[in-house]
Amino acid sequence: MGSFSAELQRIRKKYFPDAAKAAWQHWHLKGLQINYAYYMRLEQGKALPTPEIVSQIAGFVGQTDGEFLIKSYCAQVFPNSAYLFGGVAEEADSKVDRQDSVKTLTQHFLNLRQVAVLGSCSRNYHLFLLSTLARRPLKLTELSRYFKKSELEAGLDELLRAQILLKVEGGYEAANPDVRFPPAESEKLKETYRRLDNWDLEFGQTVELEQVVQKMILRRISFRYYGLIKKQLDLIFETIRSADELDTKYNENVIQLQVLLKKGRLPG
Repeated sequence: MGSFSAELQRIRKKYFPDAAKAAWQHWHLKGLQINYAYYMRLEQGKALPTPEIVSQIAGFVGQTDGEFLIKSYCAQVFPNSAYLFGGVAEEADSKVDRQDSVKTLTQHFLNLRQVAVLGSCSRNYHLFLLSTLARRPLKLTELSRYFKKSELEAGLDELLRAQILLKVEGGYEAANPDVRFPPAESEKLKETYRRLDNWDLEFGQTVELEQVVQKMILRRISFRYYGLIKKQLDLIFETIRSADELDTKYNENVIQLQVLLKKGRLPG
């Protein structure tokens, strides 16, 4: 049996022979929880996904193909026991980044201690956002543009100790750019997430993003148009989620879009 990446490519080409992005967009709309750039890293053999992601993709294809995908994944994760999964034992693809594999296999959600570190101050949270948006390790000189020296050193130390950031050759990078926050199952988490929402609004100012549009509209509408407006907003957000390119040299811009839509009834 081939490597996971080879099996993923084979299956994807079977269902979407023309374009990998079409496959990702289709599966993403069905609930695949990774972005396009990361999906392409899987096809290229540069990373291994979590079991959850493998199960998601397997569920989007036929039963036989899904089983082959899972078996190839297990054979690569456990190369010395590949015979257990119906294939010939093969070495894991040499192109797989071991650090990426460890990161994605061991953690898909931030733990509560890490959430607490990010929620302790806006500096920590903004450093985290910068690292997850970066396409390469960030240099200390680059980060010092946005934070005072003492604050930056303290923030990096806290994020490193919490294993949210890694210190690598060339600077600092996110331990896992695709890690997610756990569900808000307690009042403490809900309060933390409310703080993070406010710091999201401040992020653009912290990193000096250019303001392109600022508009507000308040008017009466027919109830028949409300659903249409909501769907158009959903389409905008889905377009943004799909707007990255495999070749990262084209991903030059970062955008921050916040939409607050309220509805209700007023007299008159």
